Amino acid sequence: MFRPDPSIPPRDSFLFRVFGATLSLNREILDEFAVLLSQSSQSEQTLHDFLKDHPILLDPLATKVHSKVQFGSEYIPDFVVRRLDDEYLVVEIEKTLDRLFTQEGNIHHQLAEPLRQIRDFQAWVDDHGAYARSKLPGIKRPYGLIVIGKDELIGTVGRTILMRENLQRRAEVQILTYDDLLNRASRIYENLLAD
Repeated sequence: MFRPDPSIPPRDSFLFRVFGATLSLNREILDEFAVLLSQSSQSEQTLHDFLKDHPILLDPLATKVHSKVQFGSEYIPDFVVRRLDDEYLVVEIEKTLDRLFTQEGNIHHQLAEPLRQIRDFQAWVDDHGAYARSKLPGIKRPYGLIVIGKDELIGTVGRTILMRENLQRRAEVQILTYDDLLNRASRIYENLLAD
């Protein structure tokens, strides 16, 4: 079977080089991610590994992505992303089958846990700034991102609740489904293809 040379980007591939970091995005990456998301049996670790290999899916402005860095004895976030603007983003990823909301429209415990983890980590950075900066230069209270569930699990009503939750939390944390990540990356890709 023919395997293309990985050092030569596909014709429709876009490489972003920012301060030595390279982020690539192409149709193959988007298709692989879509297939991965369609499989209900994938583990959180499988999703983690894919996002680690393709950090542009987490944040199109990422310049450096740290995976499972330990902070003190208490915190090991899934990812800490340094962005082009030198701000940091702490990311917690959950399973695609995890619930965001209860039938009554309240935060489901599967979403409440990563929300607590993000808040705790943000407070920890506030309280241990010098130590945090020794590991991540320039970090101050990071913005949070939680990736959890899929659109088919939340429906139209859940989408409205999610929009409201994100509006209320916009200074602290954003909650996205895996479909949101895929859709955002697809829009970026299509915009880059457009003349």
